[in-house]
Amino acid sequence: MADIKTRDAVKGTIKTIDKAAIASERMKSAYVGIKEKAEQGYYADENSATEYAADRISFAADRAKDEGVHQFNKQGQKAVKTTQEN
Repeated sequence: MADIKTRDAVKGTIKTIDKAAIASERMKSAYVGIKEKAEQGYYADENSATEYAADRISFAADRAKDEGVHQFNKQGQKAVKTTQEN
């Protein structure tokens, strides 16, 4: 009769999760990511004088457009209100 082959169980091969190591690795990667984004956002507009000027003009145009829409809406609401009162 043939022998039944069995495998010996080896103790201590189960890996455990090291939560402290995982947490510190995640914090480190988050810190590096935030630092890179902050540097990119801080220095992006100041590469050259022309880029800075173009960004400032673009921002001013957007702000003027937004303010115009706001004032138009405000005057429209006033007109509707006076029409309702009359």
